[in-house]
Amino acid sequence: MVCMFASIHVSLARAAELNVTSGYGITVNYTSWLSERTLIVGISTPGVGAGAVNGPHEVRITFPVGYFNNPNLHYPVLYLLHGGAGGSSRQWTSEGGAAEFITEGYPIITVMPDGGKVGWYTDWVNQSSTAQNWKHFHLSQLIPWVDANFRTIARKSGRAIAGLSMGGFGAIHYAQERPDLFAYAGSFSGALDLEDQGIRTVIVEQCIQNGFSPNGPFGPVIWPFDTLWKQNNPLRRANDLRTVSVALYWGDGINDFDVLERTVGWSSYRMSQALAAAGIPHFAMDIGRPGPGAPFGADGGHNFSSWNFDLLDAVPRMVSILEKPQSRPSVGGAIGEKWVSLGAEKSFLGWPVTGELTCPDGKGKYVEFEGGSIYWTSWTGAWSIHGAIRDAWLQLGGPSCPLGYPVTDELPTPDGVGRYNHFEFGSIYWTPATGAHAVWGAIRDKWAQLGWETGPLGYPTTDEMVCPDWIGRYNHFTGKGMPGSIYWSPSTGAHAVYGKIRERWAQEGWETGRLGYPTSDEYDVPGGRRSDFQHGSITFIWATGQSTVQYY
Repeated sequence: MVCMFASIHVSLARAAELNVTSGYGITVNYTSWLSERTLIVGISTPGVGAGAVNGPHEVRITFPVGYFNNPNLHYPVLYLLHGGAGGSSRQWTSEGGAAEFITEGYPIITVMPDGGKVGWYTDWVNQSSTAQNWKHFHLSQLIPWVDANFRTIARKSGRAIAGLSMGGFGAIHYAQERPDLFAYAGSFSGALDLEDQGIRTVIVEQCIQNGFSPNGPFGPVIWPFDTLWKQNNPLRRANDLRTVSVALYWGDGINDFDVLERTVGWSSYRMSQALAAAGIPHFAMDIGRPGPGAPFGADGGHNFSSWNFDLLDAVPRMVSILEKPQSRPSVGGAIGEKWVSLGAEKSFLGWPVTGELTCPDGKGKYVEFEGGSIYWTSWTGAWSIHGAIRDAWLQLGGPSCPLGYPVTDELPTPDGVGRYNHFEFGSIYWTPATGAHAVWGAIRDKWAQLGWETGPLGYPTTDEMVCPDWIGRYNHFTGKGMPGSIYWSPSTGAHAVYGKIRERWAQEGWETGRLGYPTSDEYDVPGGRRSDFQHGSITFIWATGQSTVQYY
């Protein structure tokens, strides 16, 4: 007994080094240890009301044996969902489930979140009783929060999802909604046909029994108003699982009167038929009645004797599909210091996926991370770049492109709309509406002179482009109400043209027309505005709203 206590004490002390933090809309309220391997995290999120959960809102995480002895090793993750009728995150560890025992010999992190008393793993249509945004919580908050707090393989090839009953529906439903997130999806006695009247009856009854609207999860259940029931029916969406490894388990019920298991079992069988008809390989097992005896005495019913067997059979199958645990490269020097200053693995960059590499020019160094990169030179220092701006920069040629190396991290624009990185010889600006575009050289200098994105030109909508005559260069911009441009040529320099004057210049043939390239920015004249060109001018008159061309 003393030796066992000492072993657990040492393990818990090691585990206590975990710093589980809030983020992604999740607030961490407390942590405690259920056992040597299973951590309980009490949480809250605005998208899920306290009344939607059976007991405190918690997430249980069971770590693989050796997790705390291998601090540089990252593991695949199984998201294991509970059932309805008042279920909770406790089911798989404390209320009949044997998740700890079953996963003990496998290198996988098991995450068991709350899914509500009768949440049905969807964002509820009727939230009059309390907030129930389960799909958003699980897919948009929980997964990135888990990846930020624990050593996971944070990509599709490192994730599996499975569940029992309501959770079996949830696993297949989530894999259909986001096949980019999961490599494996398993259903244990899952309710996989939302058009089955028996399944609909169970869902409606459970909603009413728990004090919620019967129309809560999927809207009205009565035809012809049952559109969302049909749209969310896994049976209709078999093709969405084409890139996911699927496993379906069900039993025949403990006897002929076991209506619940026989109903969901029949839906699982039909799901298997739908996958086969779509030509999608999958694993399907009817465990029968009774089911396999050892080690849980599975009786084929809607209970943990069957679900524990299902999980026991499924885990080695999913582990064979998922990525194996892997060590992360170490990062040091100026790049490591920059990574740490941004928040290390909890930042937008995540964990490193390469060691320090040398740029093609032989001068710079860089490290690739899960969410971006850090580039360093002796003259610029170390700066991060990620997302659409990084993609645009790499498409232009990375360090060897006209922009050179980054000289800032990604920063917000003063108007709060856009994002940008500055580089040695230019910039890339991004907004949701325009995407990411590069501006450099004399055109960038002119744009900066006019006030960057807050000036009359707004944000760039193109990279710097070559004119049809192969002499000049230009960038187009959003403008303020009407598009704008900056054109440059060796003989004229860089000048801005926008609004009605630009519109008329375009009608005249742009720079290939008789006017040629602009030789001035737009300026005030009595009664209007004017821009000069190589062979004339365009004047806009306020009183008439018309633009006139004068050639010379």
